[in-house]
Amino acid sequence: MAETIDNRIHQILNALRNGFSVEITHVDVKSKWYSDDPKGMDELCKDVSAMANNGGQDPSLIVFGLSEKEPYLLGAALPLDESDIQQKIRSRVDPHPPLRLHCLNVEDTTLFALEVAGRTKDLPYVTGDRDGRHRVWIRRGSSTETARHAELVALFEKRFDATLRSTIEANAVNAIRQIRAGLQGAGWEDRLQLLDQLNAYTEPYNPRLTLEILEVLSTAASDLRNDAPADVAWKLYHLAFGILPLWSLRRRAVKPLRANEWDLLQKALSLAFDMTYDGARWLRSEGTVGAGTQLLWALLRYATLNDPEEFQVRVVQEFDRLIRTSKEARFDDAVRWLEFMKHDSLAVHEPLPRFPEDLARRFSGPSDPTL
Repeated sequence: MAETIDNRIHQILNALRNGFSVEITHVDVKSKWYSDDPKGMDELCKDVSAMANNGGQDPSLIVFGLSEKEPYLLGAALPLDESDIQQKIRSRVDPHPPLRLHCLNVEDTTLFALEVAGRTKDLPYVTGDRDGRHRVWIRRGSSTETARHAELVALFEKRFDATLRSTIEANAVNAIRQIRAGLQGAGWEDRLQLLDQLNAYTEPYNPRLTLEILEVLSTAASDLRNDAPADVAWKLYHLAFGILPLWSLRRRAVKPLRANEWDLLQKALSLAFDMTYDGARWLRSEGTVGAGTQLLWALLRYATLNDPEEFQVRVVQEFDRLIRTSKEARFDDAVRWLEFMKHDSLAVHEPLPRFPEDLARRFSGPSDPTL
């Protein structure tokens, strides 16, 4: 579901064939591996160091076996294994950036891609030359050059900001976990007040904090069957919907989700199932079923728009399990609402199912942000 190295390489090759330059800050293409002499070693360390100084979440790529001129797809041989490459980089680049070597078969042609994942907290990466001097290399557009004074300052500021964000994030994680601990044994009114405190940590979007908040919501949802009012379920829904990376429920998202973000949606799916199951099986609560189903609808709509078939199938399966549960509980209105919401979320290029007006008021919640 996340963007793979194979996908990135195919995108780069397609761009080349369509006349676009692909050599940008995070991508460098080379027709072959570096020369087997001291100068080649210098070039390897320089390029890796510059890519590492990009920092950030998205790894940089150096692709071997491609050309910006026809025929574009050349293929490449690699005279070293990954451990040799790691050793050479470690001897010259400080600190040692995380590297991964990928061997790919593209249209029956062998390519290699060196993935460089510079850590922002380690900036700047410094390269030691054979003459004993040290330089900081950066990518400036499609070229690799030594950093100027202002660029060095920017690298240190980027590192400081990352360190500060890490400290703030750690404090937020601790506060969220305290809220989770406070839910244990509290009454429902007190739990609602504790859940309200989570609003302080929902913006800006942060995957780690999102996971922590989802853990709190799951803890609260695990006790819904003990006579929780529907307001609690709707609180859980609004908090979950507000923090999830569901960038668009009307059209395909511009930016694909990363692997860890799909993990967040999997966690939210478990939350939505638990809410709906308890609402149908134990509480027979229209409001609780409605809150859980609304979250299921959002997850299935996002999956339908963005084509991750595996996740889409799983959400449909959870809908079907809940429909069976509602039938076993003889909760006929919940069955109808679940069936409508499932078909409505799938109806992207199809006629919409008939809207059950007699159920809408009972199963819908206040201020629904997805409508």
